[in-house]
Amino acid sequence: MYELKKTLGFFSGTALFLNIVIGAGLLILPGIVYQQVGQNAIISWALVSLISVPILIIFTILGVYFPNSGGVAYYAEKAFGNIGRNFATLLLLGAVAFGLPSIALTGAYYLSAILPFQYHFYAALLILLPTLLHLFSGKHISTITTTIGSTVIVFIIILLFFAIRDTQGIETIKLPHINNNIFDLFSPFMIIFFAFTGWEIGAHSAEEFKNPKRDFPIAMLFSFLITTILYLTVAFLVQQEENITDPLTPFIGILKKALGDKAVLLVSLLATLIVFANLFGAIWGVSRLVYSLSRDKIIPKYFSLTNKQGTPIYAIILTNTALLFVLALDYYNLLSIESMLSIAGQNFLILYGVASCALFFLSKKLLFKIISITVVLIISIIIIFGGVFLLYPLAILIISYAINFTGNKN
Repeated sequence: MYELKKTLGFFSGTALFLNIVIGAGLLILPGIVYQQVGQNAIISWALVSLISVPILIIFTILGVYFPNSGGVAYYAEKAFGNIGRNFATLLLLGAVAFGLPSIALTGAYYLSAILPFQYHFYAALLILLPTLLHLFSGKHISTITTTIGSTVIVFIIILLFFAIRDTQGIETIKLPHINNNIFDLFSPFMIIFFAFTGWEIGAHSAEEFKNPKRDFPIAMLFSFLITTILYLTVAFLVQQEENITDPLTPFIGILKKALGDKAVLLVSLLATLIVFANLFGAIWGVSRLVYSLSRDKIIPKYFSLTNKQGTPIYAIILTNTALLFVLALDYYNLLSIESMLSIAGQNFLILYGVASCALFFLSKKLLFKIISITVVLIISIIIIFGGVFLLYPLAILIISYAINFTGNKN
């Protein structure tokens, strides 16, 4: 069997995208950004969220007009041929192979705070459990995805309610104050931008929507709005709290006044739940990319086999094995979580540029071309001023040519 089940609708699709995008960064990044730019942090968050809108539109258009489980790799192939497909595939796989284990480690750190144990063991469990859940049928996966997404959001809203209620006793609300150097607002750009990555993985699921032209863009829009509101709310609360001692755990400081020592337990459980949901959605998307590559005979056909329920079990197992391998590299001190995040962030950024260029060549509509050019310009500015290590994507491009040459020769 080689057909994916069309099981996603508006609610399950929105929950899936939220699971992919909202990670433990919600509990960490606002504190780091506030440490860098102070009370202007919320303006920085708002600016980056606005800049992210054209990128979201790119993937929404591609998902609606070219729904395919191959995602960006499929779009790049349609626009640039096999070389474009190979380049996009290596960029994305290189990003998630390092990014997802770093997310698992983040959840493991929080879990170790309340249940002291070897955090690599916890990280492995956070990777293995979503993999096991994916072995259920498509119908069950949609139900599980909706449940996890809803639980995460409800849990966050409940905690934010306590934090917002606690701000009523603050006599003076700290408001942004822009100095003469407006460019300082963009200094934490890459940190904030990492919070808005993940839509390219969600685009892989467009082929599994029952009505992709109607439900896919609405699910993308609603999940983006919810994500933006959550980050802006946390950024505002961090800005008002004076007793945050550690920028990596600002939520503990936010909730400690209202919940006391219970804040540590609640925040740790929340972080673990968010990471689990994040990995659940991401493994779904990555395994569909592996499935698509196998179906298109780029990798062995064995990985496109599905069970009776239409689940690509071998693609899921391969994805899981790769993530655990990278985690093992960190365990033996051959990698660090900082290097994992750096590699992942850079690959995502360049991948967005590939997707934007693909839309420019694939679409005949002037509006879509204008949006594509806009996103390419934004990404070019980030690359110029963000210190992207260009030798790495250049090496990936060379490997892409080599794969294409070998394939043609065979």
